[in-house]
Amino acid sequence: MLAAALEEGTADLNETFYCPGFITVGGNTIKCSSYDKGGHGEITLEQAMAYSCNTVFIELGLRLGKDKILEYARKFGLDEAVGIGLPEEKKGYIPENKDVYYPDIGNLSIGQGVIRVTPLQTAQMVLTIVNDGQLKRPVLVKEVINNAGNRIMQVSSGVLRQVISKGTAAKVRQAMEAVTLYGSGINATPPAFRQKSAGKTGTAQVSEDVSHAWFVGYYPVQDPKYIITVFCERGGSGSA
Repeated sequence: MLAAALEEGTADLNETFYCPGFITVGGNTIKCSSYDKGGHGEITLEQAMAYSCNTVFIELGLRLGKDKILEYARKFGLDEAVGIGLPEEKKGYIPENKDVYYPDIGNLSIGQGVIRVTPLQTAQMVLTIVNDGQLKRPVLVKEVINNAGNRIMQVSSGVLRQVISKGTAAKVRQAMEAVTLYGSGINATPPAFRQKSAGKTGTAQVSEDVSHAWFVGYYPVQDPKYIITVFCERGGSGSA
């Protein structure tokens, strides 16, 4: 959502929004994590990413419209299998445009509703953002080396397509760094770490009382070496 809004020029990281703690779309009211505190109030887009503000991201969704939301979900490959060669891997699910109606934009904008993605797909999405907007396929084996230390096989993932511009990818990384610097993912950068991480928390609501916890991020911030997705079934808040 953030990448789509920045790429399409419908919002900027420094733009200020107002969050009263909820937003209503087509008669469907969705609460923000700040609902019990009366909302986030005035908040920039970067801060909205850091604090997981549902209200602001639904506002982005309303600006973009369902067609653009679904277009970018597909650009990032969220409706495809990553293709690492394991038969157990599943595709994600992005609905057809004709099956999405105006009230659905609220849930689409915060990654809920009918959208389904796998941990591998979230890792590939972050891989795209880290690689300046270029979608690359993760691979299980990078190279094979014989006993003499000579490389006898190298696997290259290659660039499949440019999903977003280099500038947009840099802004998304800036917002992901804010998440772990002062936002909902601050626990992902313990004081003992010599270098900072970046990422995004997620909470997938299954029922009124049950949620799955997510975190996906990269480390270190400068010259990243690792992308890690954590999915905790019935784990509650992704922040926790």
